[in-house]
Amino acid sequence: MAKTSMTERMPRLLVATLVGALLLAGCGGSSEPVAKPVFVHKADAICRATVGEVLAKVAPLLKNQSTDRAGEATAAAKVLAPALHNEVDGIEALGAPSGEEDNVNTFLEATTDVAKRAETEADTAIQDPHLYSKAQSLAKRLDLHSCPFSA
Repeated sequence: MAKTSMTERMPRLLVATLVGALLLAGCGGSSEPVAKPVFVHKADAICRATVGEVLAKVAPLLKNQSTDRAGEATAAAKVLAPALHNEVDGIEALGAPSGEEDNVNTFLEATTDVAKRAETEADTAIQDPHLYSKAQSLAKRLDLHSCPFSA
């Protein structure tokens, strides 16, 4: 059997490495679902960050003594919508605890609906006391205490 040089083996080694990486990536990582306490802790942290971001950006609007409340609501909605989309992406990336997949997906859909409404009806959405109702109820069902909807 003839010895092969490193330069002859390199393309095969590279292909084997790439195939292995693709197979691992295709598997989606660990097959273990996230534990519910871990999910709650991480999701609450994401929600706290969202609340902090929104408050930091909206606070200057509230200090303004303007009589243009509709304009302020529109500006607040423009802050809220992207923050909620980021929140949904972050929580979605956590995965759902076993047995909670439907509740997590429904919560994320409700939160996305709030964000979309803030985008499309910015002048009235923020002032709607029922805007958060569905997401709030779902957050409580998931034991999420820091999400803006579970106050």
